[in-house]
Parts: sequence; structure tokens; C-alpha cells
Amino acid sequence: ADELQRVTCSDGVVVVVKRFRPARPDPTRLPIVCLPGLGTDSANFDGDDGLARVFADAGHDVYVVDFRGTGLSTVPFKRWTSISFDDFVDKDLAAVVEHVCASSGHDRVVLVGHSMGGIAAYAFVGGAAGHRVGGVIAIASPLGFPTGFDDVPFFKLLLPLSPFLPGLFGGTLGRLVTPLMFRVDAPYLKNWVIFDNVDAKRARRLYFRAVQDVPRGLAHQFQDWVTNDVVRS
Repeated sequence: ADELQRVTCSDGVVVVVKRFRPARPDPTRLPIVCLPGLGTDSANFDGDDGLARVFADAGHDVYVVDFRGTGLSTVPFKRWTSISFDDFVDKDLAAVVEHVCASSGHDRVVLVGHSMGGIAAYAFVGGAAGHRVGGVIAIASPLGFPTGFDDVPFFKLLLPLSPFLPGLFGGTLGRLVTPLMFRVDAPYLKNWVIFDNVDAKRARRLYFRAVQDVPRGLAHQFQDWVTNDVVRS
């Protein structure tokens, strides 16, 4: 990124935004705010040929968010465990959009969300500050969960343990096994990876950098969504 900017939210939590400035600014183009998915951070967008740089090269001013408790937006562990999706939308995104409008001189932004980031964009557009959004691009962002846990049977095994866990530590544990990942065309990976389209070395590097632990509050909220096929506070 060209800059790291720190944005203070309404509850005092500071979230970090990575800014990518366009080489040839186009004042007619709205700034773009990129929102990562569940259990990931800004590294999903900030590679040398990642979407943030692609958008900046096209003349956009680009801001990539590390939601609270992910990436550079660290919080104390006690506070981390209770983070919810509502925090991301009502506090983090609300503060970041106002900050981006002030920094860029525009009164609206475009939200680009991957997976959960797209759901956050849907929620924000429906809220009080929705007039700040000039467009949304949602990448693999569900509108519901009609198949429940059938697509992620591994998580079914964790459900009995969920009342006792402070969070899901997929990032911490995943970094330990990253060197072994995507080395074989394993059947269980076919639901997630099209190997003809993936450079395994890049995928391992991205997984090592981008995947984050999921706090208990957020995990329980998603458990409710997937179990009941809803998206709600």
C-alpha cells in the first residue's frame, strides 16, 4: 500500500485502512473501499497484482479495510472474542466510509466486498448511511444459506464445542500447515479450488498472509445464519 491510515470508530476502536493511490487520478471515478471476507484480512486485495492495485491502475483511489480484530486492526483478546458482524457494519464501515469521503473529496464510495465483505456492503447500503454508496460489487457473497452446513461438513463437527471455544483459530493453525497445502489434486479440495486456475505457490502465500482467526461472537452469529438460513443482527 502507499499509505496506512488509522480510523477511530464510534466506540474508540481504531481500524487500519490501506490506501492505494492511482498513478493517473481520474476525478470522475469514485473511490473504492474493499472489504475482506470471513476469516481473512486486507491481504486478500493487496498483492502486487491484486484487485486493489488493478483498481488504482484504472484511476481509482482505493482503500482496503482490516476489520477490527483482523490484520493490522488489533484489539485486546478479551474484546476480540465478542466481536460481531454488527461491529463491522455499524462501527468499522461507518467510520471508514466517512473517512474515505473526507480524504478523497467525494461524497460517495463504491464498496467491493468478497464473501462476508459483500454481505457487509448489503447491510450498509440498507442502513442510515446508505446514501454514501454509489455502487456495490459483491464477489461470492451469499444472500442466504439454503444448504446449511452441507457444504462445510467439517464445521458440523465443531458445533458441540462452540459454547466452549473463544474463537476459531483457522489462521493460527492454518499457517502451520500452509507449506503442505495445494500440493496434490485432493478430492476434498475440489469444492474450494479449481486447480487449472490456481498457482499453488501463490495460493499458499495468500493463505499464509490473509487467513485470520474468527472470534467467538462472529462465529456464533454465522452459526445462527447457516443453521436458520438468515442474515440478521
